[in-house]
Amino acid sequence: GSDRLALAVPTTVPTSEQTRRPKCRWPFRFGVCSQQRRFVIACIRTMTDIHFNNPIQPGQSPVVSSRPYSRYAAILLDFAARHRTVLASHVQRHFPHVFRTDRATRMHLQTLVIHGDLMTLRPGMNHANIYLLTQKGLRSLERIAGNGVALGPPARLARPSGSHLAHELLITEVAVSVAEAARARPDLQIPWEERLGFIGAHAFGELVPDYGFLIKHMQGLLACFVEVFSGEESPTRMRQKLDQYAAWAARPEGQAFLVELYRRHGAREPRPQFRLLLVAHDRRMGNDRRKLNQLLWEATTPARPTRERIWLTTAADIEQAPSIDAPIWVRPKDVQLQE
Repeated sequence: GSDRLALAVPTTVPTSEQTRRPKCRWPFRFGVCSQQRRFVIACIRTMTDIHFNNPIQPGQSPVVSSRPYSRYAAILLDFAARHRTVLASHVQRHFPHVFRTDRATRMHLQTLVIHGDLMTLRPGMNHANIYLLTQKGLRSLERIAGNGVALGPPARLARPSGSHLAHELLITEVAVSVAEAARARPDLQIPWEERLGFIGAHAFGELVPDYGFLIKHMQGLLACFVEVFSGEESPTRMRQKLDQYAAWAARPEGQAFLVELYRRHGAREPRPQFRLLLVAHDRRMGNDRRKLNQLLWEATTPARPTRERIWLTTAADIEQAPSIDAPIWVRPKDVQLQE
C-alpha cells in the first residue's frame, strides 16, 4: 500500500526519501526542550583533540581545597559510575529537581574534580567538559556504599578516547532521554537499566549491548536493548551484530535472562520478548541518513529473525526532534523489499 516503503536492490543504498516514512512513535507522550540535546550532539560531532585535565597525577597527593565537599556526591559519583562519560547537561537533565541551573550543576561537578573524585576531558577549547570517575572517586563510592547508600553496578574505569568517546557520550544521551521520558509519565517507569554490567555476563556470552532498560507501562513490561553505530562499522560488522542478537534470543541463557527479568518485576506469565533499538550516527562523514539506510537494509533482510524486534533512528533525528517521543523511529517490519 501507500504506507509501505520500497527499498532499492541490495547493491544500492536507499535514498533519504525512501526511508522517510513510515515513522513510529515510542510509547511515550511528553515534551522536553531539545536545546540541550542539540548541544550534546553538536559536541559529539565536532570532537577533535582530547585534553585530559586530572588534578591528581600518579604519586601526587590529593588537592587541598577550601571548597566544601558536594552534598550531592553520592548521586553524582553513582551517575558517573553507571555511564562512565557524562556532560553537565546530562546531569542536570537526569536530576532536574536537584540541579535547577547549569551553573549549580557545574559547580558541584567541579568540586568533585577539585577533590579528585572526577576528572575532565576537554574535546577542544570551545566544547563542554566531559566528566569521568577516577580511582579516588571509586573509593569514595565504596565508602558511601558502606554507609548504606544504594549504588549502581561497579564502575569500569577504562578511559575512552577518540571515536569511542563520542560513542560513549551518545549512549549516555540515549539513556538520559529515556529517563526524561519516564519521569514525564506518571504511568511509566524504568525499574531496571544496565550499561556496563553486560560485559562478561554469562547470560549474554559474547554479546555486549550498549545499553539496556525495562519499560513498565499500563500494558505490561518491555525489555529494550540499545546499539549505537557510530560510522566506523562496516556492513559486515553490522550484520554480525544483528546475527548476535538473533543467536542470543534463541539461546536458553538469553531466554532465561528475559523471563527472570520480567518475573522479578511482577510479570506472572513472562515470555522472552525484547525490542532492539538501533541509533545510526556517522561521525566521520556527518551523513547519519546513509548509515541508517545501511542498517535498515541489513535489518530488513527477510531471513532476519530479529526484524520484528528492531526500531531504528539517527543521532541527527534525536538532535532535531523535540523529544524521543517524536515519530523518528523506523521499523523494518513496515518496510517492503522491492524484488
